[in-house]
Amino acid sequence: MKQILHLIRTQPRLSKNGSATLIDLGEAISSTATREEVDVLLKGTLMTESHLRNACLQAIQVSFQA
Repeated sequence: MKQILHLIRTQPRLSKNGSATLIDLGEAISSTATREEVDVLLKGTLMTESHLRNACLQAIQVSFQA
C-alpha cells in the first residue's frame, strides 16, 4: 500500500490508475485488513495532495462498507 501511495504522490501521470488500484485493494482487504494497512490509509488522508487524500478516503469507505 505504501508503494501505491508513493506512486500516486510522485507520478501524476499514473495517479488515476494508482488511485483505482488503491480503491480495489481496499475492497479486496475489507474483511482481513490489518491495523498497519488501515494506518497507511489514514495517514494518506493527511497528505497535501488532494487526489491522494480522496483515493485513501475512497479505499477506507469501500474497506468498511458492510
